[in-house]
Amino acid sequence: MLTRRLAPSFRKPLIAAISIVLCAPANALELNAATTLTARHSNNTFRSENDQKNNFSLEPGILLDGMHDGPNLQAALNYQFERRFHTEDGNSQRNFFRGGADIDWMLIPDRLEINLDQSSTESTRSASQSGTENDREVTDNLSVGPTLFFRVRDTDRLSFTYLFEDRNGILDENDSTSNIFSGSYTFQFSEFSSLTAEHREEDIDFSSDLARQLDATKQTLSYAYRNEGVWLQITGGRSEYEREGAEAIEGDVGEFNLRKEAGLTSFTLFARREITNQSSRLFQSLEDINFDDFILFIDANIAEVFIETGYGFGVTQEIGATQVRFSADVYKYDYESLVADRDEYLITLGAERRVNRNMSFDVAARYRVSEDDDLPGTPLAPADLGERNKLFVIRGELDWDIASNFNLGVGVEYRNNASGYNETVSYATATYALFRRR
Repeated sequence: MLTRRLAPSFRKPLIAAISIVLCAPANALELNAATTLTARHSNNTFRSENDQKNNFSLEPGILLDGMHDGPNLQAALNYQFERRFHTEDGNSQRNFFRGGADIDWMLIPDRLEINLDQSSTESTRSASQSGTENDREVTDNLSVGPTLFFRVRDTDRLSFTYLFEDRNGILDENDSTSNIFSGSYTFQFSEFSSLTAEHREEDIDFSSDLARQLDATKQTLSYAYRNEGVWLQITGGRSEYEREGAEAIEGDVGEFNLRKEAGLTSFTLFARREITNQSSRLFQSLEDINFDDFILFIDANIAEVFIETGYGFGVTQEIGATQVRFSADVYKYDYESLVADRDEYLITLGAERRVNRNMSFDVAARYRVSEDDDLPGTPLAPADLGERNKLFVIRGELDWDIASNFNLGVGVEYRNNASGYNETVSYATATYALFRRR
């Protein structure tokens, strides 16, 4: 039976935050804290075609970010806590804790390092509910473990890593613990390029009786090149998932990433194929964390093996005081044991203009098309949504630094779904900096 927690776990973010505070020297830790208050109004909070209901919400919150960059310790954190109060009885009053933390602590220089990574990502659970307030999922991920290094030659490095990983969400069918062992050898060709061979083994134990226990192995060869204005990574290999009570799944995997900056223009290009049991889009790196509801297009996939294929590109161009950005992405999810596969196409266009030193305006539009197989909706398979999977969103926001410690953001967002529902959301967020330690 699927169960729902009353609130996301604060245990893992708290562990990460306390670890940074304890590890970093007090006089070298940069820490910022702020309080926030958001007032939000929706004219169709349940995104209904025929029965539109207004909802006004107040969302008090706390922002916390910090970093430390020392010779033996690199650490960073970025968290937001919110409590959401709604006037519409159908929306549950809930706490949300989002963000992440990274710690890399070199206990013995060039020999032993302790790594801790934590992320709490807000996403949608079911595309059939279109991301309503009661369709939100917070997925927590914590991984911690040591890495042992050996210098084989002056430039080459051999490493062995053990990681314990704990994942959970508001719905517990995704909860799992993993033990991950990996070994890698890095050939350092120059200060700009390297080649890494890696073998990785992982056993995944799910808390749900509906999920199969998994044993995964992967071998990869990865080339990396980093120079001024250019970052390139090419990875290829083989992956296999052994599933309890089912046939093993194996196949080729790979990834291509390119980022290039040339003057006022930068572009990114990516492609990947992965055999996995959790969408890679649920676990953001710290630099990718965005606390904006605008990115809530991700479904928290169930604990089942699938092939995730994705590719896309993005371009950013600065024109005077205006920055224009465009991206196009395609994601395909091919489930091995379920008929309900999904294809997703995303196009985003946006522009940000700096009005003056204290004020900026941002406008963005996104169009998404999702295609599902024909299936009735069940806890283990999304329904066929047909035209309802076509969604257009446009948003504009004004950001104003009224004082050195006070910021005001005002915006409006319009959503149009091909099934017939429309929604307009207006909001204002006030942020007051409690302290800044630099």
